[in-house]
Amino acid sequence: MSEERKIKQRRAKVAKCANVTSDIQPMALEPAWNYFITAKIGEGIRDRIRDD
Repeated sequence: MSEERKIKQRRAKVAKCANVTSDIQPMALEPAWNYFITAKIGEGIRDRIRDD
């Protein structure tokens, strides 16, 4: 095979603490759901999807 096309390559090892979780705030289910739906409406989801 040519060097341009390498199907199997080793991937770089990712640190286990790549994302800092201290920014995540605990939230109850109902406010979290409302936050999620509000974000999706802002993205422009259709009314049918929102209602379901």
